Amino acid sequence: MTILTLRPSGVGSVTDIENETPVSEAHWSLVDEVSADENTTRVWTCDGVYHADVYALPDHTTETGVINSVTLYQRTRTTNSGNAAKAKAALYINSTLYYGSIESII
Repeated sequence: MTILTLRPSGVGSVTDIENETPVSEAHWSLVDEVSADENTTRVWTCDGVYHADVYALPDHTTETGVINSVTLYQRTRTTNSGNAAKAKAALYINSTLYYGSIESII
């Protein structure tokens, strides 16, 4: 089975996360690295409300056939040691936004 890895390549349908480091960078460009840069670049929020960013992905090139599964990876962390933060993945497919389960980040 062929595995195709797609990383963010542009602005997507939702940009709701309010902060980024470095400031004034496109959010997708801060989360597209092959090897995680361990918080050097990031998007973040601190208001306790769920926010989402959904990024554009590149089209495949020569691959053909049936898509058997889609796996979405995200890295999350909290700097608030007193309270657990929460996150959930979001995937936009054919004009429908799908959300994953809420995960506690400790």
